Amino acid sequence: MSTPKLEFKHIDRLGSDPRVFAYVLIAFAEQRDYGNFPADRRVPNGDEQVWVVYDDQMPVAFATHYQPSTDPMMWLDLLFVDPDYRRQGIGGELLALVGSQARQDNCTRVEWGTGVGNERMQGLTTKADGQMVGHYYRKDLPAYGEAKTP
Repeated sequence: MSTPKLEFKHIDRLGSDPRVFAYVLIAFAEQRDYGNFPADRRVPNGDEQVWVVYDDQMPVAFATHYQPSTDPMMWLDLLFVDPDYRRQGIGGELLALVGSQARQDNCTRVEWGTGVGNERMQGLTTKADGQMVGHYYRKDLPAYGEAKTP
């Protein structure tokens, strides 16, 4: 079996692409129904930015994100990879792309939350050098254009 050729695309406003917005809403509802999100969790409204991953023009993964205030922080709202595409580094690439977008938008960090039982996201957080701060995770970023130090 060959590795699929995936396309990563950034969309400035999720609601501007009805097909991707529908995919995000369906994945969100399924994950909430499985108990991966609290029942009262905020539903995407279409104003978020999104990195979407396509396989042969079909969405297979996404990461929604937005700046919630004037604070120079990007909030990673949702990160989802279709089960058939997991364990291929897609989640890590999406997290890195959100970080790159955050730097371009003059943010100094990316923050996100995850459920206590979400071991996949916790593992991804560890790989990305995210730090737990209270009940959420944080990754400080170098300024846009600065080299990343090891």
